[in-house]
Amino acid sequence: MARAIKQRKPHITSAGNISSTFGLIKVEGDFDKDDLQRNIMAISWIDEIVADSNGALEYENTSTGVVVAAHMGKVKIQIDVRLCAERSLSECYWTQG
Repeated sequence: MARAIKQRKPHITSAGNISSTFGLIKVEGDFDKDDLQRNIMAISWIDEIVADSNGALEYENTSTGVVVAAHMGKVKIQIDVRLCAERSLSECYWTQG
């Protein structure tokens, strides 16, 4: 059973990264405030979806950080929201296609 993880409202840190329930999301590149706000809004929506899932979705600690986990029968699905957000906020990722 996963340990209870307190949701944290995502915000931009003084270093220009995003702090969230899923950990520190590194911003690598020159992104404008609109790009950052879109990612913050998406992270907030994911937190709301987990909170309103009646236990179907939960937070889980892994070796790489906090993920969203769901169990469907004998299958466990984990989504690394931090990694997804970091990829969307990395110029290197966008330039590599």
